[in-house]
Amino acid sequence: MLDTTDEPWPVLFLSHETHAFEPAYPSFEAFVAEWRVTETEVRRQYEERQAAYRAQSRRTLFILAALGGLILLVIALLAVAALRS
Repeated sequence: MLDTTDEPWPVLFLSHETHAFEPAYPSFEAFVAEWRVTETEVRRQYEERQAAYRAQSRRTLFILAALGGLILLVIALLAVAALRS
């Protein structure tokens, strides 16, 4: 809640324990400043997680391709061995 009757407009939160309004930020500007810092941090973390996910996906595809190639090689060797016998 924003108390506009008091300068510099303190921001109050409702306490779940006491059901009373308690001061959370000394001013609306302080609330907005923390909001922007939090938003920037959340975006940074999201981008880091996305980069890690893409890297993991590339590694997984590489491993699957290598295993597929290995399986094809084994099948080819077995076919050659079967033709020679």
